[in-house]
Amino acid sequence: MIVIGICRDAPHQLAQTLLQPKGDKRVLVLELPYPTTLRDLFLEWQCLSEVTRGTKGLYHAQICPAAGNPMTTSRWLRAADILGENLSLQQRLRAVVLHEDGKRSYLSRRLAADGCRHLDPVEQHG
Repeated sequence: MIVIGICRDAPHQLAQTLLQPKGDKRVLVLELPYPTTLRDLFLEWQCLSEVTRGTKGLYHAQICPAAGNPMTTSRWLRAADILGENLSLQQRLRAVVLHEDGKRSYLSRRLAADGCRHLDPVEQHG
């Protein structure tokens, strides 16, 4: 399994990139913390970060399992839980988006404002 992550801003761009399938890719939003759009959620998280003098209000992580490792929705969500636990971010709000392109699948997990403040540079990049 490969896991990468980075702190970022640009909530409009991130939401657009996440929701626009390329080629035969299928995009499925598996989890939002409350009823809203992904774009509005990311904008809200970025604004909260800026109010607290942060600059990058989103933590973007991707989880890509090994080939031949079948994943169900519950296994994807558990993988997102484990990632949050390992980064001590399990109490943060999150959005979970699944991408499939016929060859591989990966999960994108976004965290709420200030999710990057306590991460050291090694953890921020993967």
